[in-house]
Amino acid sequence: MDKKRSYIYILAIVTACCVGVLVMVNTITYNRINESQLASDINDLVKIFPNGEFKEIDFDDNTGLIEKAFEAKGEGYVYKVNVQGYKDTITFMVGFNNEGIIVGYEVLYFNDTPGIGDAVQGDSFKESIIGKFSNDGLTSVSGATISSKAVISGIDAAKAQFNTLKGIEQGDDPIEDLPEVSLGTPIAVNDEILNRYQGEILSETSEGNLTTYHVAVNGYGLVDDDGSHGLDYSQNEYEIVADTESMTLVSITYLHFGDTKGFGDKTMNEGYYATFVGMSMKDYEQEADVVSGATMTSRSMINAIRIVMDALGEWEDE
Repeated sequence: MDKKRSYIYILAIVTACCVGVLVMVNTITYNRINESQLASDINDLVKIFPNGEFKEIDFDDNTGLIEKAFEAKGEGYVYKVNVQGYKDTITFMVGFNNEGIIVGYEVLYFNDTPGIGDAVQGDSFKESIIGKFSNDGLTSVSGATISSKAVISGIDAAKAQFNTLKGIEQGDDPIEDLPEVSLGTPIAVNDEILNRYQGEILSETSEGNLTTYHVAVNGYGLVDDDGSHGLDYSQNEYEIVADTESMTLVSITYLHFGDTKGFGDKTMNEGYYATFVGMSMKDYEQEADVVSGATMTSRSMINAIRIVMDALGEWEDE
């Protein structure tokens, strides 16, 4: 019995030793894996905090946009974020100092359509982000509405995480700081006066449920010019993106402005573009806003939308 009991003790000791060795090996392996993963990000992290001492930290993100979070010891925090752009995923890092100021923004991966969305890599967009507080609203980029709004949604997710970490009161969701625009009397999309502003679709491209239209439409200068401006006018050209699944307007921006500067160009305004976002591409009786002092150019833009609505209607009937 004593001999049997000795074997049991020896087996227990051997088992304990094996478990201890396995735990030690797993710990070393785990730490090495973490160090390797951190090393793969370090070249990007130092672009935000050049002298930072980094460690990866845990986080709870219900948006699914944040891939990783890092603490820069004594300096702040960096979030690695993935969002869906116009065509492909956009990966970037955004960094906050301990006071809640955005001090860094670096795009790590971008594969969207050239000319559509690549403004989110540019200095102008970066400068519009750097210096903002973790509760400030951010503005999307004209001509890159889909990609820039996607990036902003990712930054908002990072801001929420940072504010929770630091105990900063979230308050209401920040409202996008759009330029002011003075609106006049709205006009129905099916108003017969829009028939005067003739136009056509020059091209269209599709990516998933998004279709982008390049539309050229006559504006004030080609319809009602009284000769007082002495200008050579051309058609206004617009980029209109529509969601063919929900049949709503995703974005509208200028590709070319051909009307009177100082008057019609009042419609070249992010605040005005935003009035059309989410607009039904089926409802011809709905009203659309016009810009005060630029009524005729506004009609040109609204008719561009109606032309796309017609095209989508034909597409649905096929």
